[in-house]
Amino acid sequence: MRIQVMSVKAIILVAVGVSAMLAGCTSLSQATPAAKADSLPPIRIVLAGDSTVADCPPEMPNRGWGQMFKDYLTGPVELINLAEGGQSTNSFRTSGKWQQVLDRKADFILIQFGHNDEPGHDDRTTDPNTTYRANLIRFVDEARARGAKPILVTPVSRMHMRPDGAVSNKLKVYADAMKAVASQKSVPLVDLNTASAELYAKLGPAGMTELGCGGADRTHFSPKGAKVIAGLVAKALPDACPGLKPYIKPPR
Repeated sequence: MRIQVMSVKAIILVAVGVSAMLAGCTSLSQATPAAKADSLPPIRIVLAGDSTVADCPPEMPNRGWGQMFKDYLTGPVELINLAEGGQSTNSFRTSGKWQQVLDRKADFILIQFGHNDEPGHDDRTTDPNTTYRANLIRFVDEARARGAKPILVTPVSRMHMRPDGAVSNKLKVYADAMKAVASQKSVPLVDLNTASAELYAKLGPAGMTELGCGGADRTHFSPKGAKVIAGLVAKALPDACPGLKPYIKPPR
């Protein structure tokens, strides 16, 4: 009889562990030590962002990293990319796109904005220290209210180099603001801004040419570039959110 009681307790502990993993970013290895890849619970990941994340039509030269992110996923994962070109934290809400994200009942929501929040984008523009932060906080609070786990992704750097060879990373002010929100709200964060800027500096102008989509465009990616940037996200995500580690294939 005692053995039967312990067995029931073990089953309960495993069930609670899986539930905790889905509710947050608890490591699956901590929650269910005996779990195997073929027995992972299914999850849904939704992406929210701008053109650097979005799915792009085949006839366009550019690709978003979200379009290639599926190549780094394994197991029962449904990936839904609702990022859209031209969007800022302001316009993504006012256009109704954020509501679409919430309606998809995600387990995890990856959120990357900043490019169109910069000055010069009319009513899409936000101030990094006020409206941008306020919008991110609303995203976080509303995602959590729907039972989803938000993960903030700092805006990928543009491929601009200064004469001294350093990366001209003007989006860093938005990245820093996002980091502040992540700290304030205890949100997992992938620092794609720093990772991409470091990669560009290592590659130099010639190497960056292969990542860009051509011409004077220093923001958007070729298919190869999008896959490389998606790899940076995949590399950082297990540390930011250990619960996702079993679902991520390590980039080569």
